[in-house]
Order: sequence, then structure tokens, then C-alpha cells
Amino acid sequence: MNYILMVIGILLLIVGIFQAFGKRFRQRLLAHPTFSAAEEGSSPPLKFEYRMDDPRLQQLREKYDLYTIAGDGSEVSKIINLMRWVHGQSRHAANPTIPDERNALHLLERCQQENFRLNCYLYAIILNEVYLAMGFPSRIVHLLPMEKENKESHFVTSVYSQELERWIMMDPDMRAMAGDEQGNLLGLSEIRWHLVEGRRLSVNRDIGGFVRFLGKWSYPWYLSKNIFRLQSPLVSAFDMESQRTGRTYVDLLPDGFNPEKLAEPHTTPRGNTIIAINDEEIFWQTP
Repeated sequence: MNYILMVIGILLLIVGIFQAFGKRFRQRLLAHPTFSAAEEGSSPPLKFEYRMDDPRLQQLREKYDLYTIAGDGSEVSKIINLMRWVHGQSRHAANPTIPDERNALHLLERCQQENFRLNCYLYAIILNEVYLAMGFPSRIVHLLPMEKENKESHFVTSVYSQELERWIMMDPDMRAMAGDEQGNLLGLSEIRWHLVEGRRLSVNRDIGGFVRFLGKWSYPWYLSKNIFRLQSPLVSAFDMESQRTGRTYVDLLPDGFNPEKLAEPHTTPRGNTIIAINDEEIFWQTP
């Protein structure tokens, strides 16, 4: 009996701590709620690319019989079925050794042969390429906090649904989706705005990760911490994550946050180009 009470007490303490953190992270979102492109500096013309003609995508589709996994239902049901399948191919590891070859074929083979575990970044790579193989415009999105981005962030996959005529978020690491009060699936733009306004997000029943133990309320808290700003590669294609240099990333910064970065692109020490914008219409342009 004493042990049960102790466990309950610890859980209540954890919940209280997380709720306090959640309020703090929402305050940061409230301080920078919009991406209006209204500040100094003009957003450059950008066109995101989704390359789906790589023969290795066909190999991926055929090797794992992705059509069967997707099923015969609606487009949205296929998107969800593929996400759940990718989640089930491995288990989570907080800090796995990131291989040099970062594509779905290599990672899935290692999961099957070596019981290799994945973090959110590797899960997002696999799901992104699975979607591209199935003809769905998709890209990896890096969710970044306001500060300490090198210590804690999160990767998800955004896929464009022709059926819904909008982007929707799929989180293969957590086996998670987020919807509005009526359960309609949302993209990252709508999710962030729900968090800013304090509106309830609905979460799927079979969500995984730490949320299984802490409760569904903890997932919106986790997103509120990591959804302050977003980054995505300009080109989404098979094996792009294996390339270390010469890539272009687009940073979506909220109004009032580091506006000096909007002036011109900059090059990282690795030789990649970062283009900062604060126009979410450009970031979420229809493919």
C-alpha cells in the first residue's frame, strides 16, 4: 500500500512539473505567435521540391509491399497505415549511433537484421521516403525550441493530403497524430496555433512513446516546447539525408524572433545554406 502511494505521489509530482513547464513554453509561443512576413526583410522566392522518380523509391515500395500496407481505404487512411507500419519496424532509442547511410532501405534492413533502434530523426527519414515512394509529397520537418536547440528538439514528417487539401503532421517516433476538437487531422501550422490559443488538441488512442505512461495531455506539452520554429530541407528526395554538404534548408522564424537572420542566407560550417523566412505561406506552399 505504501509503495502504491509512493508511486502515485511521484507521478503527481512529475505531472505538476510538466504542467509548469507547459505553461512556460506556451508563454514563449504567445510572445511570438505569428509568421506574417510583416517584418523588415523580404522572403525570397522559394520552391520546395519533391523528387519521386528515383528507382530506389520503387525498390523500397516493392520490397516492403507498401501498397498492401497502405490498404484500399481513403488517402488519409493510407497515410496513417504507413505511419503506423514505420513506427512498428523498430523501438525508440534516445541517442542511437547515426549511420553514414541514411535512407529507408538501409535503415529498415538494419532494423530487421540487427534489431537497430531509431530516434525521431531516423524514423522521420524512413516515413518521408515511404511517402515519396507512394507518390505523396512529403518532407522532414525539424521542430525547434526557442533555446537549447542542440540539446532537445524533435523531428516529424509532414505529408500533403490531396484529399484534405492541406499538410498534415505524422509523428512516426511517437506513433502520433494531432487533431482539432472534432478529431480532424491537423498540420504543424494549425497545431501551433491551437497551442497558442490554448485550444484542445485531440490525440490518437494508440499514441506511443512516453505519452503512454504520462497521458495524452503530455503530447501537446511536448509539442509546445519544440514547435517554436521550424526547419525543413528545400529538396525532399531519397537518400538526401546522407549528403552532409551542399544542401539548402529553410528556417521558418516567428515574427520578432532574430529578425536579423531574415536579411540574407548564411552558410553553416558544414557547407549547407540556411534561408530564414517568416512567411508560413511560403513554407507551407501547395506542392
